[in-house]
Amino acid sequence: MPEQEYRNLSALMMEYAPGGELFHVAQALGPFSETIVRTYFSQVLSAVEYLHSNGIAHMDLKLENLLLRGDDTLKIADFGSAIRVSEGQKCEGVAGTLRFQPPEALEGKLYSPFSTDVFAIGIMIFTLVVGSMPFGKAERSDPFYGLIYVGDTQGFWSLHKQHCTESGGVWKNPSKEFQDLFYKLVNPDPSKRITLKELLKEKWISRDIVDPESLRVWMSTKRRIKSKGKTAGLL
Repeated sequence: MPEQEYRNLSALMMEYAPGGELFHVAQALGPFSETIVRTYFSQVLSAVEYLHSNGIAHMDLKLENLLLRGDDTLKIADFGSAIRVSEGQKCEGVAGTLRFQPPEALEGKLYSPFSTDVFAIGIMIFTLVVGSMPFGKAERSDPFYGLIYVGDTQGFWSLHKQHCTESGGVWKNPSKEFQDLFYKLVNPDPSKRITLKELLKEKWISRDIVDPESLRVWMSTKRRIKSKGKTAGLL
């Protein structure tokens, strides 16, 4: 990426974000409702669509790089791995964070930078809805992603339910629409993985979202409930 363009992006990410990383917020508050996740990712998808339409792939999308402003809206940060992409361009070698890379990148194959961003979006929305990462790395040897590799989606969700209950959590089945969308986002075959353009038309994405004030109230209420629980020694 040209130096001036990088400086401009860096200046944007230095804007004050008092809410901190969405990663830490999610750790503190636990799983979000699908409506809230969809509300946040309508913002993320709009930003990523803007980047891609201008030939820029972020290459390191993760919850740690989504920052909350004072009004609980999101901004994307850390463009250190971002690259300028020409039409049809492929990359080789891993950029960004290993846990968010698609299998073709980890296997040393040529891959689409834009598809890498889409793959990372799948991991982020799963983590917010379920409350844990979907898998360690997108490899056949991974006990969770291995099930996705062989198309055993039922086994994948059953294993997550088992992991959640054994960890003392309360499992809540994600909607069938969400489960289907997640598989499209992290499909091991990049030729079958959903594109950003297709993603924006998905039924789950286009369903209801909340307005900014309702989002602020929801986050404030969830923080207050968690705070009271800790004070009472319940959490």
